[in-house]
Amino acid sequence: MGENDIPGNEMAQNQIGEPWKTGLFDCQLNQNNAIMTAFLPCVTHGQIAEILDGGETTCPLGSFIYLLMMPALCSQWIMGSKYRTKLRKKYNLVEAPYEDCASHVLCPCCSLCQEFRELQSRGLDPTLGWNGILAQQAMQQRNQDQVQQPPLNQTMFMNNTATAARNKASMTSIVDYELKLDLNPCLSDLGFKVSTSFTVIKILL
Repeated sequence: MGENDIPGNEMAQNQIGEPWKTGLFDCQLNQNNAIMTAFLPCVTHGQIAEILDGGETTCPLGSFIYLLMMPALCSQWIMGSKYRTKLRKKYNLVEAPYEDCASHVLCPCCSLCQEFRELQSRGLDPTLGWNGILAQQAMQQRNQDQVQQPPLNQTMFMNNTATAARNKASMTSIVDYELKLDLNPCLSDLGFKVSTSFTVIKILL
């Protein structure tokens, strides 16, 4: 049995986690966010915190906390690594290329940009805010419901067609029954055998 067939390798792979959508130093992929983070990293952190906390921590509050911790021996890495860990656990991401604390101590801006792009690539744009994302998801759900539901005119046409078909079937049954009653005595008087429903259908045709 080869090394790749060992069950322990698959288990270890699951424990390591999935790769990030973009690399730590791929800041050029979103230049607007890179410039914003270079001058105001607290804003980017606030946007990320609001999404990961489900709106409980607003962007201004998260930005303010990060800003307060920056002069205190550059301790903003504590908040940054906390939310990086939260993001990794949420999407089962690998802790690479460095540990969460090391990433925010050595490359705080690059770490924030990577986390921002990760959320954006998963359909959670931090620039919209939590309420904006909820509104976007609600609109997408309404659009899907409208696509799945047939137009009103088409529904009315289908209902009218079905009703007309049922009415036609009922009228055919009534006419068929009346013809049987009227024709059977006549055929008997002429010495013919009483017709079956098949004979009646032939007469109707």
